[in-house]
Amino acid sequence: MPSMHRAGPPQENTGSKGVPVWAWALGAALVGLVLGGVLGGVIGYGAASEEIEQAKSTQGSTAAELNATESELESLSGELDDRSSELDQRSADLDTREQELVATEQQIEANTIPGDGTYLVGTDIQPGQYRSEGNSFCYWERTSGTSGEFGDIIANGTVEGQGLVTVDSGDVAFKSQGCSDWIKIG
Repeated sequence: MPSMHRAGPPQENTGSKGVPVWAWALGAALVGLVLGGVLGGVIGYGAASEEIEQAKSTQGSTAAELNATESELESLSGELDDRSSELDQRSADLDTREQELVATEQQIEANTIPGDGTYLVGTDIQPGQYRSEGNSFCYWERTSGTSGEFGDIIANGTVEGQGLVTVDSGDVAFKSQGCSDWIKIG
């Protein structure tokens, strides 16, 4: 029978000084990782440092641009304030002119007799001289009463073109038919 020889545990390959090869390999790998990390960090630090410097440069130019923009906005704000003051003054001037115009319109209205109707002197119209222009067939009358009777007529007439009538303070009414507006001229 063959002799049985019992084998012992497998023998490990060892390098010098009795350290297993796998330990050497593991150590070399760890050293490589550490060196790679350090080198990567150094390279990364250099890139990061460049990025920081670029950011500082960009930030400096951005700050300068912002300052220039702020100055420009302040200038525009001043111009807008000036323009606003000018517009406020123009608005005040227009308000004054409008008040003057309203007063003039009221005066014209007070001194105008519409072309058709009967108007009481001293209430609806004021005594004075009136002119009407552009008439084709205009009838007017001054009266001493409002009864509508023939005896109330002080004076009357028909007008083609321009007409002039003087309404006296003693007249009671003025009647106009088919006439243009009568404008007080005196």
